[in-house]
Amino acid sequence: MQEKLAGAIGGLQNYHAQTRRLVVNITGNRDLWYLKKQSDNNKAGGRHTVLLVFAAMHRLSELSRYDPAGLDRHMSGKANWLISEFVEGCLDQFIDQIATEITGCQFWPPKVR
Repeated sequence: MQEKLAGAIGGLQNYHAQTRRLVVNITGNRDLWYLKKQSDNNKAGGRHTVLLVFAAMHRLSELSRYDPAGLDRHMSGKANWLISEFVEGCLDQFIDQIATEITGCQFWPPKVR
């Protein structure tokens, strides 16, 4: 009986470890989640969200330093709202995900749930 229980717990832990990389919360004033799609032609989709946020911020930093005209073209384009929204929310998202990885607990702002 103990072996069966240990096997079931091990299976649940494996499932949780795989699934938690795909289902990611969106830090904000509401309880929102998204599902990361993994496919053979989307290599970045398999990476951890913390790494993706860091890489995107690093690229924006490079643009602002070394190609300000290129950054201006992005910010003047049709998708500037997407970049602005990302920059506004990414710090809280990054800190929330780092804290979640370190502690194993999910953090919520007061009165969100």
